[in-house]
Amino acid sequence: MSDTGNNPARIPGEPTAARSGRNPPKSGCVTALLILAGVVLLLPGLCTLFFSGSNGGISSDPIFSTIAKIAIVAGLAGIVLIVAAIAR
Repeated sequence: MSDTGNNPARIPGEPTAARSGRNPPKSGCVTALLILAGVVLLLPGLCTLFFSGSNGGISSDPIFSTIAKIAIVAGLAGIVLIVAAIAR
């Protein structure tokens, strides 16, 4: 018989003691793609801010206001994606 009292059972999915303090290696390609996607998402929001600023603010046209809000949300998502890529 074997003595398993000294070796606690390993729970599946739990990191081992040797790897628990380390982060997985970063892939530069994935980070670059995330930043590129974030910049692409920033463009509609920046254009909306530019054109609404040149018109003296967001117009009272409901269609333009809806599109402007969607574009600004996309721009905010781009900022979040860029920050997450850099923090990665």
